[in-house]
Amino acid sequence: FHKDPCPQSAFNSFEGFPLNDYVPTRVGDPKQTSLWQLMTRGWCNGDEESRDWMASGLHMKIKFPFLKSQRAYYLRSLMQGTGKTTWFQFLTGLFGQKLVIFLLDLSRMHCRFNSWQMGCLFLCCDDLTTATKVQIDKCKARISSTRYPYEVKNGKTMQAQNSEEYWFSSNNTRDIFVDAQDRRGVFLTCSNEFHQNKDFFDQVYRELDDRDVMKAFWELFTNWKPLVGFD
Repeated sequence: FHKDPCPQSAFNSFEGFPLNDYVPTRVGDPKQTSLWQLMTRGWCNGDEESRDWMASGLHMKIKFPFLKSQRAYYLRSLMQGTGKTTWFQFLTGLFGQKLVIFLLDLSRMHCRFNSWQMGCLFLCCDDLTTATKVQIDKCKARISSTRYPYEVKNGKTMQAQNSEEYWFSSNNTRDIFVDAQDRRGVFLTCSNEFHQNKDFFDQVYRELDDRDVMKAFWELFTNWKPLVGFD
């Protein structure tokens, strides 16, 4: 039982992390999985610094979920079938469906009745090609915000703490959120090593569905030593 530290005047929607209290039926090494290969050789393109940076980001969100980086993260490649969208499934497997929201386009992020987004830790968008300038400008403001208005249908608008991280995948190298002097964007170029490799991704998704495997990753990132100066 975890006592809610918030005063009665505060609305606390955070229910904790589902893997925190999960007791695995077996113990394995996450670095011997296909998921680890996808992370290190696919999403991070074989670059150790990118791997350490990604793992440090997950560590910080586990330890300090209320902190927000105020950045937009892009996972991109020119080819489809390299595993970009699987990163969103990986986040969901780690943090749970309530804390990770997957959007097909930016219009869903900026819909009027958005109370269903309140309290999430990751907003993931899979398509930037249809985004309008108005949506992009709204997104920039939201990325920088620490509080954000959420509206319930037939209800009032509520200002709430915004601890969201924003991940976007794209098959286009055009970085539509970035202007001169803009420091909001962080970019990862996904490798084509596993492009359309059905057998490999079948194994990846079996591991994503295995709570013992995801618990092993949870422990790995919980105890990860973050990069010096990581913010």
